[in-house]
Amino acid sequence: MRSSHSDPAPASGAAAVARPRLLDEMRARMRRLGLSLRTKEAYVGWVRRFILTNGKRHPREMGRARPATKPT
Repeated sequence: MRSSHSDPAPASGAAAVARPRLLDEMRARMRRLGLSLRTKEAYVGWVRRFILTNGKRHPREMGRARPATKPT
């Protein structure tokens, strides 16, 4: 018997080939590297908080870090 929940049909065109989201990419890469579950959770949590702190901007959109200024 089929469930009442049905998956939506995949979109056609460029939207169907959307890039994976950042945290999904991170999880996949850490899985390939064989990192422990606890390490993966810690890294994903840190990056998630970093993105939320910076207004949900993707790290690629933030640009380079500013050089540190010397105290006078």
